[in-house]
Amino acid sequence: MAVIDFHSPVSKLGAYGHRALHVPAQLAKLLLDWRRTRRTRSELSKLSDRNLRDIGLTRDMIEDYKIGSKRN
Repeated sequence: MAVIDFHSPVSKLGAYGHRALHVPAQLAKLLLDWRRTRRTRSELSKLSDRNLRDIGLTRDMIEDYKIGSKRN
């Protein structure tokens, strides 16, 4: 027989409480990803067209760049 601890913070949140506890971590990850993407785009945009070609990129690709995206 399972014992429920009604004094724990998770049990007070209800059936979906475990998900609510992950929201701050998910928001933090989104913010970090957004900041990394912005910083990377900024650094890439400072490169000359020739330097971009040397690493296999174009200016259009910089705008489409997103952290974590898989490109072939």
